Amino acid sequence: MSSKACTFLPLGAVIQKFVVNGTNIVQGFPTAELYKQYNAPYFGETIGRIANRVSKGKINELNGRSYQLPINNGPNSLHGGNKGWGKREFEGPFSVERSGKQATFFKYLSADGEEGYPGTVEARVWYVQEQEVIQGAQQEVLHIEFEVELVGDEVGETAINMTNHSYFNLTGGPSITGTDVTLITNKYQVVDDGGIPTGPIEEYPGVMPNKTFTLGEAKPDIDDCFVVNTDPKTISIDTRTSPLQKIASFYHPDSKIHLEIHSTEPAFQFYTGKYIDVPAVDSLPPRGPRSGFCVEPSRCVNAINIPEFKHTMLLKKGEKYGSKIMHIHRMINRVRPQSLASLAWYDDVIEVHRFPHKYQKLNVYSNQKLIWLGPAHSVWKAGLTCVLMLFSNPNHMVVRERHSPDSSIKFFSLGTPIKLTVASEQRKKPESTLCRGNTLLDGVEGLANSFKLWMIVEQLLPSAVHSHHILGSFHARSSSRRSHSVYGQGRIPSVSLPMSRDGDVFS
Repeated sequence: MSSKACTFLPLGAVIQKFVVNGTNIVQGFPTAELYKQYNAPYFGETIGRIANRVSKGKINELNGRSYQLPINNGPNSLHGGNKGWGKREFEGPFSVERSGKQATFFKYLSADGEEGYPGTVEARVWYVQEQEVIQGAQQEVLHIEFEVELVGDEVGETAINMTNHSYFNLTGGPSITGTDVTLITNKYQVVDDGGIPTGPIEEYPGVMPNKTFTLGEAKPDIDDCFVVNTDPKTISIDTRTSPLQKIASFYHPDSKIHLEIHSTEPAFQFYTGKYIDVPAVDSLPPRGPRSGFCVEPSRCVNAINIPEFKHTMLLKKGEKYGSKIMHIHRMINRVRPQSLASLAWYDDVIEVHRFPHKYQKLNVYSNQKLIWLGPAHSVWKAGLTCVLMLFSNPNHMVVRERHSPDSSIKFFSLGTPIKLTVASEQRKKPESTLCRGNTLLDGVEGLANSFKLWMIVEQLLPSAVHSHHILGSFHARSSSRRSHSVYGQGRIPSVSLPMSRDGDVFS
C-alpha cells in the first residue's frame, strides 16, 4: 500500500517531512526559501558529490592529477563544498514506477568543474513510500535509492559518495534526550580533530554492537563514522546488489515511535546534533544542540584518498554509482528495564515460571542472564492460562497475549532474532522462544486473571549468544502465598520472589 507520510522538495531533493502518527519526526522548514536562508545543518538534504569530509579539500590523485575542492569545514571540504547537491535545484518531482512500485523521482545534472569536481555527472534519486499493517500495527516505510552516471566526456573518472542528511527527533520536541539507540557495530574510523581518519578502525568506547544505550541531555556526544564492512575488497562502486542490512534502530517511550535504518552501504555517520543552531523562523521554534540526530549511510570518510578504499568512491565512464537506504517507522510498546516497576537480577542463568501446576522442571539451553518482572496483580486461578505466541520477521517481533476472556497484541522491537530453547519435561517437547539482539521476551504460561508476567533475557557475553549447552535445571513451584519459590541446582541460587502490585508496567 502506498503512503503519503513524506513530502519532498526539489531543492536538494530534500526530505521535508516524515509524519508518523501525527508527529513529524524529521527536522526541516515549511518553504524552500527558508531552507536557503537557514539550513546550515543540512536538514534532509541529498548530499553530494562527496558526503562527509575530504582531507584538506584535496583529491590527491584522479585522472592522473589532483583536484582542489572548496575548504568549508576547518581545513577540509565537507558535503560537496560551499554549494553541494543539497543546495542545488533538482529536476522533479516526477511520478514514476520503480521496481514495480510508485516512486517520486528527482535528477540533477552536475557540470564538470562544479565545486572543483571533475566530469559532468547525472545524479538520480528515487523515493518509494509504503504503508504496511502487520498484526494490526501500521508501519511507514521510505525507500531511498541513489544512482550516478558520468555522462560527460571531459574525464574518464570522478569521485562520488552520496547520502541523505535527515535529522530525526522521535517526539517532535526540542531534544532527543531519552532516545534509545542500538547500533549494529561499534567499529569506527578513528579521526583527528578535523574529522579526518588517522588510519585504524577501532571499537568505539562505551558502545557495544546491538546493545541499547540512551541519549542524555549532553552525552554521549557522537559524530563519527561507524564501519559495517571492514573489508574494502568486497565493496563495489554500486552497493545496490548487496542486501539491505539494518544498521541502527531508535525508540522513544514518550511517543512510542520506533525507527530502523537499513542500508546497502559499508558505513554510516552517526551524529547527535551538538552543533545545530537554527533560530526561530516562521511558525517553528528554535532548533538547538541535540534537537535531532543523523544516520548517514555512505562510504568511509575520505575514502577517495585512502588507497585500499579509493575504489569505493571511484566512478568510471560506463559504470554506475548506486546505493539504497530504507527507513522503517512504527508505533510500538517496548520494555525499558530501567523504568520497570518490579525487577530482579540473578547470577548466571535462571528461568522463573509461574504455573498452576504443582511442579515444573525446566532445562535452559542458552548462556543467558534472565530478569524477572513481577505481575501486575496477585490473583491466581488454577486452570486459566495465559498463552503467548511469538512471531518474528527481519524487521520486528510481535507478541500476542491472551488473558481469558480478552485478547490484545503488543509490539516490541528487539534487534536480531536469536533462538532460546526451553525444554519442558511436563509437556514432553521443547518450547522455543525468539529474541532479538541482546534482549528476549519470554511469555509465561499458567496464570491468572488479567495480569502480565514476563521475563527478559540479556546475554552475558556476545560470543555466547549461539551457545546451546545446559547450564542448569531447577524446579519452579507456585503457591497460595504471595511469593514464589525457585529451587536451584548447581550455580543457580534459591530465591523467593515477592509479587508486585505496581500495575501494568508495559502500558
